Amino acid sequence: AIPFPIGAQLIKYSPKFSSTLFGASSNSFQLADVAALISLPPVYRFASPDISAMDVSPSGEVMVAGDMRGDIAVWTDSQMSAVNPHQSSIPSEVPLQVLPEAPIPFNLESSLSALHLPPPEDDSLLLSNWPVMPVGRTTAPKKIDPKILSQVTQKDFVGYVQNSPAIGMKY
Repeated sequence: AIPFPIGAQLIKYSPKFSSTLFGASSNSFQLADVAALISLPPVYRFASPDISAMDVSPSGEVMVAGDMRGDIAVWTDSQMSAVNPHQSSIPSEVPLQVLPEAPIPFNLESSLSALHLPPPEDDSLLLSNWPVMPVGRTTAPKKIDPKILSQVTQKDFVGYVQNSPAIGMKY
């Protein structure tokens, strides 16, 4: 257990040692080995009374804490600590700067064709370019039996026919 008066506010595991834990609260932090049964870790104090954020670098060599005033405290064991262990393996790519096109003068009297569409990137056609679709011929609807038509009653512009066993439910 980490002996803080009200418990640890911020807790981070060390990326280098899986059993080492950074715990911070108010103006102090501790490095605790959770695998050790009895050892009491030393307490390190900050100059600031209120720690609001804490993080450990991926290399495990740097611990940074920020306070409510906007101050940052950096704790490390050497002057040349590597914050990121992979910082020199991959060179950064500088993005190309794309210059904006000149604005097209446009007002209420202008035609929409004055606005140019960008050319398609993969030689595809526009979505509005639909192929001509052949329409097949359909058969005419079945003729309704005159007996059924004679029994139609209309209510609110809808025609109804009562089911009868003689006619069946064909329609």
